[in-house]
Amino acid sequence: RFDIVDPTDTNVLATTIVTVKAVDNFGNTVPTFQTDVTLVASGQATGGGVVNIVNGVGTLTIANQKAETVTLSLIDHLATNLNVSGTQNVVFTAGPADKFTILTPVNGSTDTPVSVTVEVHDIYGNKVLTYSNDVTLAATGSASGEGLVNISAGTGSLTLSDNVSETVTLTLNDTQSTGLDVSSTKNVFFDWGVPVKFVILDPVDGVTTSAVPVT
Repeated sequence: RFDIVDPTDTNVLATTIVTVKAVDNFGNTVPTFQTDVTLVASGQATGGGVVNIVNGVGTLTIANQKAETVTLSLIDHLATNLNVSGTQNVVFTAGPADKFTILTPVNGSTDTPVSVTVEVHDIYGNKVLTYSNDVTLAATGSASGEGLVNISAGTGSLTLSDNVSETVTLTLNDTQSTGLDVSSTKNVFFDWGVPVKFVILDPVDGVTTSAVPVT
């Protein structure tokens, strides 16, 4: 059979070497075996393909820019009739924190507050679950609720309200001197709320000889 040796987990900035062996029933490498096999890597991993088996052993280098668990499997493309049912998993974790990112918020209204989420990402946009330093959210216009976002496990949120129907621009400030990129911006729209009453505007006083417009 062909066996995939359990590879070392890594992060998206590095690679992992995957070793495939031709073994006997007891798991011993067969040094006389020279026929290739195909390695398949799931997800967004790259580097899969034909493994050149020399003296019973071959390797390929697998990379991935997405933080995910990749399943490795084999295809007997040369019809060796060896068992290729064995699989292994390799975990790619996020790289070092690079930037704060404001996720696109759902629009609200003067009646409905808006939740704004900020995540910490690596250079490929993966959320960095180990990051816990805060950042400050700023909002334009009449919106309230801006301020320091408490980041835990790479994410944090604030709730914004606005008594005015308007488009609010969201930006970030690195008030905690993290050194991370804070150039992310987003817009969120606050619509009018549900009508609840009629209002008569204070009219201009008039004279008996002319009508006064009332709004």
